[in-house]
Amino acid sequence: MNMRLLRRYTPRNDILGTIFAIIIILFDGYIYATPPEIQVTDIDGRVFEGDGIRVESNSQITLLSKGVTPTSFSCNNLAGISFHGNPVTQFLQAGVGFRITLVNQDVLYGAISDTAKNGFAVYNSLIGKISLNFEQISAIERVGDGESSLSLMIVDAVRKAEREDTIFLISGDVDSGVVISLSSESVSIRSTLYNQDRAYKISDVRAINLFSFPATPEKTANDNLDASVYLTDSSRLNGLISQTIPTGITLIQNNGGYQVPIQGVSFISFKNNRCIYLSDLEPADVKEYVSPDEKAVGFLWHYQKDRGLFSQKPISIKDRKYFKGLAMHANCELAYKLDGLYQKFFATIGLTDESVKGENDELSGSVRFVIYADGKKVYESEVFKKDSPPKDISIDIKGAKELRLVVSDAGDGYILDRAAWALARVIR
Repeated sequence: MNMRLLRRYTPRNDILGTIFAIIIILFDGYIYATPPEIQVTDIDGRVFEGDGIRVESNSQITLLSKGVTPTSFSCNNLAGISFHGNPVTQFLQAGVGFRITLVNQDVLYGAISDTAKNGFAVYNSLIGKISLNFEQISAIERVGDGESSLSLMIVDAVRKAEREDTIFLISGDVDSGVVISLSSESVSIRSTLYNQDRAYKISDVRAINLFSFPATPEKTANDNLDASVYLTDSSRLNGLISQTIPTGITLIQNNGGYQVPIQGVSFISFKNNRCIYLSDLEPADVKEYVSPDEKAVGFLWHYQKDRGLFSQKPISIKDRKYFKGLAMHANCELAYKLDGLYQKFFATIGLTDESVKGENDELSGSVRFVIYADGKKVYESEVFKKDSPPKDISIDIKGAKELRLVVSDAGDGYILDRAAWALARVIR
């Protein structure tokens, strides 16, 4: 299988230059960019602010601030780098696009453009046209103005069988076989269900699962800049940060690379095996609220990773966007096996902006956060209501074999009880 990903960064000076108005200042070799406002968080939860970053070596990032001595950090001691000055980017100017999950866990948002041999091209508004082979793709999900996380969970619920590709239509029909072509207009499949080649309009497709063998993780040392870079359109790219330049970050992956514009970066986390975000793990146990309404028996408000409960947008608390974290509805519990390996749990907790819709407390959400370690309650918050600010928490979990996160309805019903454990992470 040819697993090489061909990429090309195509600047969009006509649009991005107008929208972001980036100003680059070079001073004694340092790179400053406004926006963004940059925050570096270390594994102890300390936050350092600056207005530029630079790669010092294959294991260090330096935070730059005009008039202040630069501060260097080993990637082993970093929890993440946040770029707060960059506005959220719509992955499409209007209409419907796709969320494309790659076998290597990259996620790209964009529009399907050209058909290519054994694949297709996707246009991402931040990094341009990207050519993909079918062997690289795990799933393609339709997203757009009227789509929500609930409508996309069909992909998460399906298990690939018989090594076949599967097409899910908006009508509810399903076809399976081998996808042979994909373009902005249609998708064709060599159907084993109908024993013939069939074509479907893209406008009729909700999702596509493509059979693929799991990617073999590349062996990397814990002391290098192996990272996950989250873009302002919610795309996620994994790779090795090789350098920073005045206009962006160079990310190396396999035999290719991305040139990521600085105005398109929202968050960077490092794969140092010391800081683990819970949204990158699968919970060992999930308990979710079931509606008592007879007309909606079995309906669940499913928790979400790195996005809001009912949209493709990032988690938002008091208008601050968080690109990592867990979104949960009240009366939900998530348990994680820790095997006694971690020392601390960090998170920023609060009601999401999806909750604050009413003019008074009765028409807005209210929740309480509770944490258990090995069945013992180690934290219980006050009741969070519409005016409650987010709260940073740090909990000692040394030696704990299980961590359980609970969001309750605070005893007054579940309406609009939408909460988040933003940046939830455990530290070795």
